[in-house]
Amino acid sequence: MLNKKSTTLVLFLVVILIIAVFFVMQKNNDDNINQNENINFNQNVNKNQNINQLNKVIINGVDISDWKIYHNEEYGFEIKYPEDWEIDSVRSGLNEVVFNIEEIPGREAIKFTKNINNLTFEEFKKQKLEFYKSVTTNITALIISGEKAIKIETSEMGIIKIYFIHNNFAYEITTGGRIESLGILNNFKFID
Repeated sequence: MLNKKSTTLVLFLVVILIIAVFFVMQKNNDDNINQNENINFNQNVNKNQNINQLNKVIINGVDISDWKIYHNEEYGFEIKYPEDWEIDSVRSGLNEVVFNIEEIPGREAIKFTKNINNLTFEEFKKQKLEFYKSVTTNITALIISGEKAIKIETSEMGIIKIYFIHNNFAYEITTGGRIESLGILNNFKFID
């Protein structure tokens, strides 16, 4: 008698387990169908957006299709910058370009010099970290156009310095944050 009750209980639990597995599989299948419908919808929306934006270039959510290009053949680089920024012809020189921005004139600049001491990036980084050690608030490693870079945030009026070396040239970007926040660093490229 106990055997028959045990067998019936086991059989009952197996049936319950099979029903539970069936419902779980059905729910997963419904979720996958909904997910696929969302993917198809999003792909169609993206296709329509791409058709409407054929002439737009979007980098990190910023439309740069109307941006200007600063091109420097001697130092072998170019960079796109917003159309409402102007190059300050008075403060820019042979080895520096200073951008005028309406709200913060002259705080965004790129300086480029010959690496006359043939410093490696590590030596260059050490030199700059030593120079700014008393005002450094944060240090971040970056990659700019395939080159190692160091970003040094300072307590001096919120100025950020970014340093890197390429083909025996040393580059220094001075920013109040706009060059980085607008994605300008993402389209800095070497042209050698």
